[in-house]
Amino acid sequence: MRDMRVAQAAVEYITMVAIALIMVAMVVKLLHKIAIQTGETISNAAELLNRAVISALSNATSE
Repeated sequence: MRDMRVAQAAVEYITMVAIALIMVAMVVKLLHKIAIQTGETISNAAELLNRAVISALSNATSE
């Protein structure tokens, strides 16, 4: 009877470890997605800023 309890405890432990690993993987995937979106947003903002500066300089030199 004691062996079955030990086996059950081992199965419960392995299950908890598996669930924890799945949760960590989900968090990592979410953080990766957020990082990609943030990078794209920064890149877009930098491009808009560059265009605005170039436009302002062109207007200033043409006047």
